[in-house]
Amino acid sequence: MASTKTLGQLSLIELRRELRCRELKVSGNKEALMERLKQSIIDDEQDPDTYLFEIEPDTGEIWKSMKEQIKEDLKLVKDELKNELGNKLSSMESVVFGLKKDMDDYK
Repeated sequence: MASTKTLGQLSLIELRRELRCRELKVSGNKEALMERLKQSIIDDEQDPDTYLFEIEPDTGEIWKSMKEQIKEDLKLVKDELKNELGNKLSSMESVVFGLKKDMDDYK
């Protein structure tokens, strides 16, 4: 899911990514990169103060989100298994108890 940011909100990584997409130089400090990108926006006859960049989440953010979801899913499965195994164990105990009672009655 993409979000939008203005030039001033871009991180250093996002600035470099945008500059690469425009085939511009990516070296320099953040101020230099912002100025280079600002000039490119102006050259494209856009307003750099209102221009919005679509930012895709990086793979690290996606992976973190997926790991959190997997952890939640595993916990649900674990709880369901515990509950189901607990019910089956109770049922088995009842059967064993019934068999013991039948054996005692048979004697």
